[in-house]
Amino acid sequence: MNMTCTRTEISTAFRRIATLGVLFLIVFLAACTEATTTVPTTLSTTATTTTTTTPTTTTEPIQISENTKIKLYDGPGIMTSSAVVDIFVEDREVFVYESLVNYGRTFTYTNPTTIVPVAIWDFEGSITVTIVVEGDIDVTSAIVTPLSAGVTPVVSGGDTITFTLDYPAAYTVEYNGDYHNAVHLFTNTIEAEIYDPANLPADVVYIGPGVYKADSIPVESNQTIYIAGGAVVYGKIRTENLENITIRGRGIIDGSIYKRTMASEYTIPIEIRHTDGVLIEGITFLNPAGWTMAIYFSENVTIDNVHIITARANGDGISIQSSQNVLVKNSFLRTWDDALVVKNYDLGTTDNVVFENIVIWTDLAQSMEIGYETYGATMSNISFRNITILHNFHKPVISIHNSDQAAISSVIFQNITVEDAQMQGDNASATTDDFLIEIFIRYNLIWSRSASERGSISNVLIDNVVVLDGKDGIVSLINGYDTTHGVSGITLSNIKIKGEPVENAADLALSTNAFVTGLAISYDAAKATGAPFLPPYSLDLPDLDVPEIETVANIDQEGYLVPDFARAAAVSSYMGPLVSGTFQATSSRGTASDVYDDATGAYDLLAGGSAMTLDGNHTTLWETVDFAGDGSYYALSVVFDEAKKIGTIRLYGELLSEIFRVQTISVYGIKSTSVNNVYTKVLASKGYEFSPASGNVVDIKIVANTFKAIQFRFYDVDEPACANRAFLSEIEFYPASLSFQQAVTATAHADVYTANYIVDGNPNTYYESQKDWPAEVVVDLGAAYEVRYISMYLPPKWENRTQTIEILTSLDGVNYTVLVASVDYVFRTNQSNVVEVVLGTAVNARYVKFVIAANSSGYGAQFSEITIFS
Repeated sequence: MNMTCTRTEISTAFRRIATLGVLFLIVFLAACTEATTTVPTTLSTTATTTTTTTPTTTTEPIQISENTKIKLYDGPGIMTSSAVVDIFVEDREVFVYESLVNYGRTFTYTNPTTIVPVAIWDFEGSITVTIVVEGDIDVTSAIVTPLSAGVTPVVSGGDTITFTLDYPAAYTVEYNGDYHNAVHLFTNTIEAEIYDPANLPADVVYIGPGVYKADSIPVESNQTIYIAGGAVVYGKIRTENLENITIRGRGIIDGSIYKRTMASEYTIPIEIRHTDGVLIEGITFLNPAGWTMAIYFSENVTIDNVHIITARANGDGISIQSSQNVLVKNSFLRTWDDALVVKNYDLGTTDNVVFENIVIWTDLAQSMEIGYETYGATMSNISFRNITILHNFHKPVISIHNSDQAAISSVIFQNITVEDAQMQGDNASATTDDFLIEIFIRYNLIWSRSASERGSISNVLIDNVVVLDGKDGIVSLINGYDTTHGVSGITLSNIKIKGEPVENAADLALSTNAFVTGLAISYDAAKATGAPFLPPYSLDLPDLDVPEIETVANIDQEGYLVPDFARAAAVSSYMGPLVSGTFQATSSRGTASDVYDDATGAYDLLAGGSAMTLDGNHTTLWETVDFAGDGSYYALSVVFDEAKKIGTIRLYGELLSEIFRVQTISVYGIKSTSVNNVYTKVLASKGYEFSPASGNVVDIKIVANTFKAIQFRFYDVDEPACANRAFLSEIEFYPASLSFQQAVTATAHADVYTANYIVDGNPNTYYESQKDWPAEVVVDLGAAYEVRYISMYLPPKWENRTQTIEILTSLDGVNYTVLVASVDYVFRTNQSNVVEVVLGTAVNARYVKFVIAANSSGYGAQFSEITIFS
């Protein structure tokens, strides 16, 4: 008799198993593992015999826990523990973070506002966890997943959930039968090696407890980046042509402060490129602005015990691209795009990629994907083993999408549990694309790079896949492309869907076409067990087990700290002649109705302090009192002695500050043509970053005009990094660059990184060429000028790189003369990624051409801004 079990019934079954004792559970799971993880070297099919190469994996020693040890981490003082739940471990309160999650099932750049609580701690042994749900919610039921862990929660008092954990892992608690009511618990083994920040090895970059605005974290070969428990780091790590890199700890890399509202805005927390020998272990990644991890043309990479939650556009989890010998294990991913994905890029190859013992929650796109990008000759020996899918809400659980020429072979999906299969394809009203398995070879208008060349798929094993619960009408599809680009040697064995065995294509609702050969389907009930729970040790606790509890203290801080390695001097490149004269500064308060002076007087912290913004002394600081919180703003007005032509405004913050702060400022002006001397808007309000990473200096570019006065309006924004008062130490005015908003042409751009970004005045947007060397950029100044100063910019937070550039000039745009011969220019993060060229003698030119022959970053030619002055 076939039986369908829901997630609740499975949880009940595990509670019964638990009553037989922990030892039985371990033996049972070990037996299941032994019975189900053996990979046959030969797969028998109805038409062909094919050979599978088993990707390399690792065997870890079983540890014995002799007594309970717990390590808790205080949360940062400038952050607030979640108001959704309170969490206690052995009656000690744990700090609860929050991360965005996205319940939308359609791609968008609109950011969600929904959150999920997250807690992190380390332990070994047996601990009691208590979750108290805040607010007007009556808690009536709860489950702890993965269900294979056999954790039995008890609900009491209408708001309290209590349970015992015997092994560290990533657990998810859901209450009242609603996946919107989820709490993620990321528990780790206790670290064997930690660092003393007062006595660090020379090859370690240490980031301790606290909140940090690091942006680009520098890394060199044979180096360790250690992010301690209790640390929240806003930043990213990127390697290029390095070896032997370790990134580990118990801290968080958070992307929430970085924008992701369009394709050109992204900050990838981990980007490993052309690197040999990488270990990433123990880190939690929350709310990245794009992908989380991109491993590109690299080898010998291990990713162990990482935790990922994404919610914004292209929020892929771990993306392996044209790489070899990669092992990803013991991790948790909740993603708003592909969770685990393997791709071929740029005519590379993929070989020996293993994913094992991983828990996934997929809010959008695929859970385990190969493709769509398969641009390269081969992709082989790829395996997904011991994978539990808590929820799969969108596209297939298992998918191979070959849209290019790759020969994809020797692929294994084995020991897979899907606790809740809610696949909903792109067409929400249809059921024909609610795929459990989707394998095809097909041209794709967006993703295919090889227009006419198609590949193949062969020798795929999908074994021991158990769907516990989910929607009805789940289907599967396997399609080849043509007689020479087909799908062959597919074995589907021991698949069970909601209690029903899959013994033939009809049981799987499987569609195939004429270009699929060697398809075999079989079922053995004893081998359809799904993914086991794999404890890291066996328990051997004394009768009187008194937990050893350590709490790591956090630090006191007033705002986001900028680490020493991320600090830089202000950009020193030429900005044109300083606009000078006898200026007068005054301050006032305004209202939301744009009345900039409400006649209530000055709000300077020190009387007459606004004059300090024009005294030429960067050590004096104008500050207001704290914002009133009533929607009003503070205004600082600078009145010129005569009309001045302004194109750039430089604002200096507190130059010696170690704290990253954002001020939301709009710019108004009285134009020289104004009869009634009325302030009109020049630039809408925007958050400007005053950071030690840029010398606490901000440059504001405006459309050049002649003004009698300029006014800055400072707004109160309730965000952690935003200043609670207005402040400036100095204000300087300059003309506009000759290149600002002028015409620019360039070699074809990559993706969305168009040439107009070079002259838009924003150092964070950039142009990138396709990799067709050499690349060219031509700036048309609109008229001939005596050119003497040229500055080339990259986004200031990017890692160091070198570009080989030749500079030429022309009066007619046809006949060019070499101005500066080809030379290597080094763009350095600690110099704000600006390179300046100062000519000994000015050159009369209208057109300035840049010929780029190479870029050490591995990308095409790149510029964020080019400024030109006489």
